[in-house]
Amino acid sequence: MQIRMHIGTVAQNFRKKLGNIFYETGALLEFWSYKWKNTFLPCGMNKYYYNGEEEYVGPFTRNQIIRFILEGALDEETLVFREGDSNWIKIEEHEDFRDISDSDNGDIDLKEPSEEEKSSSVEDREQLSRAKREIPKLLKSIRSELEDLWECQREAILARVMDDDLDEELEKKRSKSKDAFKRIEESVIDFWRKDGQLLRWIQDHLRKHADYTFPIAQNDTRRIKMQKIRGWLEVTGLGELRGCYCWKQDEKYLYVGQASVLDNRINTYETHYLFSNATHIRIMIPSFHGCRSQVHYRRKLNALERLLLLQYQPSENKDKNGHKGYNAADECLKYIMGEVRELATDAE
Repeated sequence: MQIRMHIGTVAQNFRKKLGNIFYETGALLEFWSYKWKNTFLPCGMNKYYYNGEEEYVGPFTRNQIIRFILEGALDEETLVFREGDSNWIKIEEHEDFRDISDSDNGDIDLKEPSEEEKSSSVEDREQLSRAKREIPKLLKSIRSELEDLWECQREAILARVMDDDLDEELEKKRSKSKDAFKRIEESVIDFWRKDGQLLRWIQDHLRKHADYTFPIAQNDTRRIKMQKIRGWLEVTGLGELRGCYCWKQDEKYLYVGQASVLDNRINTYETHYLFSNATHIRIMIPSFHGCRSQVHYRRKLNALERLLLLQYQPSENKDKNGHKGYNAADECLKYIMGEVRELATDAE
């Protein structure tokens, strides 16, 4: 009897201790869950929210907000809220984001390029004179694609009116309208490439005397090649500027990029495989007239880089499209393809 009572007491104490353990463990898990939820951002770092279309979004760090601004996801008119404050404030007026506004070098005067430094511009004009011969054939192709889309759409509407089925062949064409949409978009860009429109848009983005090409001596070592390029950048005054750069192999474009400081960025290519194949480097500086902040500078660079990618189709860029928007090509393309999309939409 005493043994049974002792065992019962031991079991009761064990259950009590076990319950305490589960309780403490649960409390501990609850604590760390709360801790994780409320310290998703590093401890001591300010948390920011921005005003979305229907509700606020966040929290984010200051650097994340700046990144959204530079990428064009937010603009300087967007309202932000810093945790602990009492009011929402425009980004451009917020004390934590004032340093994204700066009065950089703007459009400083550049020295006119030498004839050798204008070699890429000469190539552009020569290639354009040859490419223009292909324009009639290209226009015919675009017209044919549009007529097919219109025929399918027209007959689909008439079939709906008559409560009838669409012709089988037209139904097949209609099911492939997305492919036609893509072909038309590519053909439009190719037309601009061969017509010279992309080159005109690129020129519109450049400041005066802002297109330079430097030949790279092939017999030099990598180190000597880079020293000569950096020396040239210093002499021309391009090294400390924001701009776009193109690595070329004769007339072929290998890579197009952008940099906030050209000398720093280009110097990183000394050990890159592209550098061993490059015979020229081309530098183009956009006009920054009217830019008031890093956001505006970045948009100008993005716009020029995007146009260069469309024009030259470099072989080594993983991203062949770049940052869309803030340039005449994308504005025009958006309108044209919007109209084509309407034409390619199935009649329901």
